[in-house]
Amino acid sequence: MKRKLIMLTILLACIYSVGCAQKKSNEYVDLNVYLNITDIGGYEGMAVVIDGEAKGTGFVDGDVCYLPYDVVREDVDNNYYWDGKEMLLTYATSKKIYDAKSDSSEYTEDGVAKNCGSKIVICVDDKAYISLEYIELMNGAIKGAVFDEPSRVVINTMDSIDVVTAKNDAKLRSGMSKKDDIVADIAKGDRLVVIGENGDRTFVYKEDGLMGYVENSKISEVTAEAVEKSQGWMDTEKYDYISMDGKVCLGWHQMESAGGNDSLASVLKGVEGLNVISPTWFKLVDGFGEISSLASSSYVKKAHNNGIKVWGLISDFNRDEEGNYYVNQVVTNTSSRRKLIENIMKEAANCGMDGINVDFEMVRKVAAEGYVQFMRELAIACEKAGLVLSVDMYVPTESNKYYDRTSVGLVADYLIIMGYDEHWAGCGSAGSVASLPYVTNGIVDTLSEVPASRVINAIPFFTRVWYEDPLEIAPEDSIIVEDPINGDYALSSRAVGMGVAEKYLKENGATSRWLEDLGQNYGEFYTSEGRLGRVWLEDEKSLTAKLNVMKANNLAGVACWKLGLESEVAWEVIGEFLK
Repeated sequence: MKRKLIMLTILLACIYSVGCAQKKSNEYVDLNVYLNITDIGGYEGMAVVIDGEAKGTGFVDGDVCYLPYDVVREDVDNNYYWDGKEMLLTYATSKKIYDAKSDSSEYTEDGVAKNCGSKIVICVDDKAYISLEYIELMNGAIKGAVFDEPSRVVINTMDSIDVVTAKNDAKLRSGMSKKDDIVADIAKGDRLVVIGENGDRTFVYKEDGLMGYVENSKISEVTAEAVEKSQGWMDTEKYDYISMDGKVCLGWHQMESAGGNDSLASVLKGVEGLNVISPTWFKLVDGFGEISSLASSSYVKKAHNNGIKVWGLISDFNRDEEGNYYVNQVVTNTSSRRKLIENIMKEAANCGMDGINVDFEMVRKVAAEGYVQFMRELAIACEKAGLVLSVDMYVPTESNKYYDRTSVGLVADYLIIMGYDEHWAGCGSAGSVASLPYVTNGIVDTLSEVPASRVINAIPFFTRVWYEDPLEIAPEDSIIVEDPINGDYALSSRAVGMGVAEKYLKENGATSRWLEDLGQNYGEFYTSEGRLGRVWLEDEKSLTAKLNVMKANNLAGVACWKLGLESEVAWEVIGEFLK
């Protein structure tokens, strides 16, 4: 009998626990807490809901809503740039630049003063907030709906949405369980936008921006809908790209002094198919937008006489006494950025060149937004002047993602992949300068962000002769490589032209063999001093393999670093690519 009573007690306890587990919550969430709304300074806080997700908190000033700059740029429209030093908000379209000072209702459109009717930007605790009115003014495709209790603005940025309809009255809950509190009531026939499905629940949001989970049994099947939007500037102000007739064949002409301009004839000797030359004329010299120039109008005339266009290159390798590259200061400061653009435009007009090639390789992540803004503003200036704008980019990796190829590729006429330096002097291991997989991946990854019609891949006219030395004879500039198996050694290298690399192998009695996986011939040798030399050759076969990949992907052209390092065979294989 005692045993039966124990079993009955256990059974009743289980039934009770199940009942409790299934007990529905009838409590409503505190929406201010649920949406993470807090007051900002002396302003009433307002939730910013974008595509069914609470992205941050803005505020209301009078009857005007203000959204955090970082949220706007990240989730609504990334064409804004906030200069916290000059307290200036800039918005760039394909044709125009708009500037708005903090705490002012006035803004300029390409320098012409206009009025928005209310303050455009308000700063609170060193953080910028942009008025919804101005956001809608800048891009007509963006509209915000404002709701009360609690205060919130709802914005949809999607071009298409998945929609369901409530089949019965239901509850929108904060979690996936019936025990989770209620966010809002759903009435039969309510239209809900689907964010995601999880088991027997679907995460949705209402047209008033409140989001949560609803039982699948309470909603209809999903239907896809296109979102009707007003025209934005992208619909009316398309980027007008300047394109070369046929494929681009660009060669970089490196020079360090004005005397380099006199070498044009020599670097063009034996060259075939070249239709663009890019002399390394311009360098940043300070953090305020000033540049040094080697530009020559006579050089341009000579190039034009040979049927070759000139795209002057500007580089960013100069830095201050503390080792900081000037570029990071220049692009993040509006006055400096525009001074740089002004100086570039003056030089272009004075010498009559046809385009600009931007080679900024020292941009740091903290200056990434400023770099993109520089390219946007430069693109507008170049279009007005009829100049081709090209930009050099690394092979895509996670570490250089902040260069934002999508945004830069949208404004530039051509994006040039620097398809080399897979292994460089200080990388710590010997290897190819540009193996075929490296080049192929660089092209494929870039094409996921920029159309092939505006992508050029650069090939190397150089390679590296690598030396692995016993520590006792290591050159001063060597890198010590720890090798627990074979013993530590010193690694050094020298960049050499195509012909010189082959000569190295011949002089040391070495023969090369084809490495199918790398798409290159490889050779190695030992010197009398016990040095191990390694060379991954750039030759007819390796260049052909790269150019075939470029042709298969229908790229806009080829670039070459640098003129003077190539062998005669290089122009033969490039000629086949250009056909």
